[in-house]
Amino acid sequence: MKNLYITKYTMNEFTRRLKYSDYLYNLYKDDLLNLGGKAADRARALINDIFIKTFLTRRRAYPKYSWDVFISEMTNFVEILKEKYGIHFDEKEYEIPFDDPKFQELIEAIKTANPEKINATVKHDAVHIYIVDKLRKTSPNQELIGPRYWFLTRDRTLCFAEITLLGKSLPRSIHIKTWFDMITPFISADTSKTLAELLALPLVVEEKIDPEQVLFGISVLGPILEDPNISVETIKRIVGSSYVKKHFERLKEFQVKSMQDEMFKLFLEREREKLREEISKEIKIELEKKKRELQYREGVIVLLALLLVLAISYIIAININIIMGIISGVSGLGLVTAIAYDILKFIFKFIWNKIRGR
Repeated sequence: MKNLYITKYTMNEFTRRLKYSDYLYNLYKDDLLNLGGKAADRARALINDIFIKTFLTRRRAYPKYSWDVFISEMTNFVEILKEKYGIHFDEKEYEIPFDDPKFQELIEAIKTANPEKINATVKHDAVHIYIVDKLRKTSPNQELIGPRYWFLTRDRTLCFAEITLLGKSLPRSIHIKTWFDMITPFISADTSKTLAELLALPLVVEEKIDPEQVLFGISVLGPILEDPNISVETIKRIVGSSYVKKHFERLKEFQVKSMQDEMFKLFLEREREKLREEISKEIKIELEKKKRELQYREGVIVLLALLLVLAISYIIAININIIMGIISGVSGLGLVTAIAYDILKFIFKFIWNKIRGR
């Protein structure tokens, strides 16, 4: 564990992202905390801000858990990593050649491999690949399982960027699961368990949709999240839709710092109302489509059932004499069997004629 480090670049990226989450939470906390029951569960599932999602999950278990306490814990994450996991903070100052053509080539390769990655994360990854490269050159000694230095990441596209796009025979980055599988045979069970818990921590966060757009979408939907007729897939599609994004980008122009800004609150409510009208239309169309699909399926089932009854009735009507003869021979009840035969024959013929519309 003493060979695991977190750099100031990761610390800075973590802190930057945490501050953004703090801003978002304070902006949308009333909308989030006013949700209850199924709506709150769906909101937690939709939210793609890892810090807000983690907080809401904890708050569900401990209702008195506050955002201030959560932020305090996250702010001290470097100390927590050291005390709980034995992860050290690398205080070294590395000279990063940001303007060097080779470094720029690395940045472009990372962007090409994952176009959805935001610039801050691209820069963070490029810096660490460069640092690992330098460390390997200054200390080329190999461990039993390979190079001594690796950049641990959850992004599998980094390896693609290094090997395929940059032509590196041995990448500097490695997916945490691959690295964990490599070292597992050489560590104790307790260390393995600790590492597994550690590697689940979100030190660098990536989202495909701006987390604020998701929170804005949730604030617009509000009680609609409770409606059992509207699927989670539909809600996700609405939150990530182009028209939600359009309204959200109009809000972003305000650069608001607080929900206490009266002008912003007025504009926000106006945008929400416009968006709710668009969403209501789409939901109505979708529900009508589902209703038609359900009616079609029910019609098919009824038709198949009628065809089955028709087929069975036809077979019985054709073979009724044989069937009743067998029953008569087995039972030996004479008159009772004959009466039963006549009754059944009448019933089956009645059903058969009804089905054929006679």
